[in-house]
Amino acid sequence: TNWAVHSAVMEAHDRDFKVNVIEDACAAANETNHNASIETLSRVASIIKIEFIWCNDAYIIFTPDNTVIIPKII
Repeated sequence: TNWAVHSAVMEAHDRDFKVNVIEDACAAANETNHNASIETLSRVASIIKIEFIWCNDAYIIFTPDNTVIIPKII
């Protein structure tokens, strides 16, 4: 969380994207680093849990302008 995810989120934010971080889909070397990074990223991104990604058998992909729902392919 504190390296690659942090860097990607900051870059997206700098380019005016609405950023959502799936907290339980990333990790750091230890919980302390993970939590510190999530706290920092919460200032520029929405921190969400994986359960909010699923919606009636669809994947939700966030874009800078709106939310696009893509049907799940089984």
